[in-house]
Amino acid sequence: LYLNGNILGDIAMRRFAVALRENREIKISVFEVENNGIGAHGIRGLAHALFRNRSIKRLALSQNLIGADGAGLLAQGLRMSNTLEHLGLSKNVLGDIGVKFIAKALRRVAPSGDNHDQEANRSLRVLELEGNNLTDISVEEILVSLRRNRHVHSVAIGQNDEVSEEGIAKLDDGLAENRYLYKLDRAACYIQKLYRGRRHRIKKAALKRKQAFEEGRQGLLPLATEPEAVSGKGR
Repeated sequence: LYLNGNILGDIAMRRFAVALRENREIKISVFEVENNGIGAHGIRGLAHALFRNRSIKRLALSQNLIGADGAGLLAQGLRMSNTLEHLGLSKNVLGDIGVKFIAKALRRVAPSGDNHDQEANRSLRVLELEGNNLTDISVEEILVSLRRNRHVHSVAIGQNDEVSEEGIAKLDDGLAENRYLYKLDRAACYIQKLYRGRRHRIKKAALKRKQAFEEGRQGLLPLATEPEAVSGKGR
């Protein structure tokens, strides 16, 4: 569903969010609402929709007015989503505080005080954060998440003048390591799957041999008892 540049605003966005949340028959993999004047109030409903709607894989929200407060609300939905793979948040005045909310949604948070253990999003692959007045503080937050979440492979952080070249280099290294380790994990899962399949086949073959042995043994029992009956008649 492509609705870019329609000046929807918060009210229309909340109506769309209600439809996505309540109507399970709506199946859309792409939802683009860039440049629509959407702020924190519009994002609140969308955050709930991300949890209820399991079909959205790409969500494009660039060039809106989400801000740090909206990022905090969106992070709640992102943490609970297990289908979203691509999230576009460029040019939304997120700042370091807003990115901190998003980054924390990508890593598990241990319980503290009244807070319960919160699982991390494990589906997101691509995150766009260009032009959000970010500094190296945001880079450090993202790097912490990358060390705990190997699923994120791409983070766009250009057009943020306060991010140093050193910060960009660190982020590139972290993403490269993530991609490498993710491939290793996939290879390990594939090998494990093959091993389990081989174990299953061996177990199945052993069961068949056992059944054949039991059937053969049952067939031989009458023959084993027949001589005793004959010898008894002779006496």
